[in-house]
Amino acid sequence: SIVDGDDLFVERVNPDNPSQYAYEDKWLDGEIVREEIVVRGRKEPVVEEVLITRHGPVISPAIKGETRTLALRSVTLERAHQNQSNLMLMGARNWDEFREALRIWPAPSQSFAYADVDGNIGYQLAGFVPVRSKGYGIIPMPGWTGEYEWTGWVPFDELPSALNPSTNWVASANNKIVDDDYPHFLSAEFFDSPRQERIIEMLEEKEKLSIEDFRRMQADQLSLPARELVPRMLQLEPKDEWGRRALTFIRAWDHVVAADSAAACVFEVFYTHLVRKALEEKIGSWSDFYMGRGIHPLRPGGEFFVTCYSWLISKMKDRKKWFAGKSWKEAMEEALASAVGELRHLLGDDVSQWQWGRLHRQTFRHPLGQARALSRLFNRGPVAVGGDSNTVWQAAYAPYHDYELRAWTPSYRQIIDLADLGNSVSMHTTGQSGQPGSRHYGDMIRMWRRVEYHPMLFE
Repeated sequence: SIVDGDDLFVERVNPDNPSQYAYEDKWLDGEIVREEIVVRGRKEPVVEEVLITRHGPVISPAIKGETRTLALRSVTLERAHQNQSNLMLMGARNWDEFREALRIWPAPSQSFAYADVDGNIGYQLAGFVPVRSKGYGIIPMPGWTGEYEWTGWVPFDELPSALNPSTNWVASANNKIVDDDYPHFLSAEFFDSPRQERIIEMLEEKEKLSIEDFRRMQADQLSLPARELVPRMLQLEPKDEWGRRALTFIRAWDHVVAADSAAACVFEVFYTHLVRKALEEKIGSWSDFYMGRGIHPLRPGGEFFVTCYSWLISKMKDRKKWFAGKSWKEAMEEALASAVGELRHLLGDDVSQWQWGRLHRQTFRHPLGQARALSRLFNRGPVAVGGDSNTVWQAAYAPYHDYELRAWTPSYRQIIDLADLGNSVSMHTTGQSGQPGSRHYGDMIRMWRRVEYHPMLFE
């Protein structure tokens, strides 16, 4: 649901007593937690002493180059009853019991969909949503003033909820879930909405939908951003034959980002170059971080590129003079030329072989597979995959690195038939076994890639 449940506070530590920190003109005693980390090959453990303030643990020593003392306030560090909530959910027999189970759901905030055998459907946002006394916690705030404290939680009954909406559907894809007049702050950013818009488009195609219809939805790779951008692309006037040949494929394209599509490959690489060009115009080399360059091992890639389509199209419509000395059309022509140059470098001169799946591949990586000597034992793939961050079958990538699928993709698919549970099906990404030597370690990858399913045996 992309609710913001984390804030950073800048603390002032007492120079004469590092276990104390300032709060409202006085020194408070913090808690010191001693962590001993046993490291193979070392006689003595690595010792970390962590200061915990009223806002949470100080995490700045783990951030290279950070000179401030930063404490993390997070809903995930609150005392909670998640196991009890899960048990109550599994035993819920109706909408009211479903909501009572979610009333104590702590974190992470989630969008929960509801359906029952009586034909009712519903939606409920659940999780602790902080009420901030001042500001939105978007940047680190002074922890010593007392001005930016969390004062409580948004009451559960005021969280977004719906039972049997007039639309006759419930759909969520990490998009913004409330209107601008909603009285509580949830987050400063959400994922773009093309995925939800496409889901709704397919839900409204028929009055009654079958298991096969939902399978088609989960497999869908039609790009609404492509549908909007392609007419602009077809107005371009490339200066060389390579650009004109690339547009020939775009002209015949159905906007489906299929793994074997040359047009999809041209569009995705062009789109990447256009976003980078638009960013570089304003922030120069800082654009690397917006294109997916990591800032820390725990945050190896940014999210901006995954969610930037609405940003880009709004600038194209409203900021005609975004570029100094050139129009958007000229910038797009330059982006197309550089994209074609990259494709020739990566995939050769045969445009018909510029298939998206040759660049956009999924490797199923095990943590131990990061070591090159163990990668063949623990990892599986790569396999060619279609889609992108804006398709219903989400297959996001971070182009700072390459076009490999490194961000989000469906790890589990499920379709439940409440009229006959025996018709229900599901599939996850790799296999049922966690043992690399087992034949079931990766035997579901082919079915997952083909959007096939296995039956769910309720009886």
